[in-house]
Parts: sequence; structure tokens; C-alpha cells
Amino acid sequence: PQVEHCRLAGLPDLNHENQFVRSELLSWISYMQRSYDIDGFRVDTVPEVPKDFWREFQQAAGVFAIGEAFNGNSDYVAGY
Repeated sequence: PQVEHCRLAGLPDLNHENQFVRSELLSWISYMQRSYDIDGFRVDTVPEVPKDFWREFQQAAGVFAIGEAFNGNSDYVAGY
């Protein structure tokens, strides 16, 4: 599957297909980078978010970003 469901303590997933949610997250990451002069981001939830979001995230962040997408299957991980 392209998106996995959240496995973190039963927390609900955010709907990244909703343009408002997507825009708010991108605005937030841009704000965080500018406000705190962050030079890079590490993301733990890569497989739980649509892959196309991460391109937008990278652009909004404007800095290096790396994420974790490990499950032991190299064919699965290669898509990230």
C-alpha cells in the first residue's frame, strides 16, 4: 500500500488529501525552519503519509530532510 495506517498508540491519521490539512502542515514546517533557523529535519512517519506530500514538505522546509521507511524489504524501501 502507498500509505500505512498510524500505529502510534491508536492516534488518528491526518488526512493529507485534504488541501487545508496539507497547506497547514507545509506552512507550519516553513514557519519552524524560519523561526528557529533549523538546518535539517528527521521524520519518523514517512510511510504513514502519501509519498507526494514529501516533495512538497522538502520544498516548504527549504533544508535537508531525511525520513525513516524501514521494514526489511528492499523493494518496499526503494520507493522512498
